[in-house]
Amino acid sequence: MALAGRQQAGRRVPRPDPEVLAALEEALGGMPGIRRRPMFGCPAFLAGRRMFACVYGDQVGLKLPAARVEELLRSGYVPFRPIGKPPMREWVAAPRELALSFADEPAVVLEALSFVVRG
Repeated sequence: MALAGRQQAGRRVPRPDPEVLAALEEALGGMPGIRRRPMFGCPAFLAGRRMFACVYGDQVGLKLPAARVEELLRSGYVPFRPIGKPPMREWVAAPRELALSFADEPAVVLEALSFVVRG
C-alpha cells in the first residue's frame, strides 16, 4: 500500500485506493446532500456535518450501530483502526475485496448513511 506524504499523529496516512474510492462513490450514486471532503488525511463522506464513510488506504470505514458492527466483524469486515489507534466505537472497516463490491451491492453503505442521518 502506497503511503501519502501526509502525516497524522506522527504516522503516515495511506493513500486512498482509487478503485475502492470509485466503488464507494458509485455506491452513493451522486445522492443529494452528501459531501466529500478530506478528514484526517482521507476522503470522507458526510451527511450534513456527520461523517458516515471514509476511504483509508484500501479499506472503507463505515459508521454503524454497535450491534451491526459486531455482525459484520463475523463476516469478513475488520475493526476500523486508522493510524494504528484502538478500534473506533461504532465503526467497522470493509477490506478491499468487500469495498469493491459496494458499487454493485451498496446496502451496507446506505445503512451507514441512514444511521448518521437518523442521529
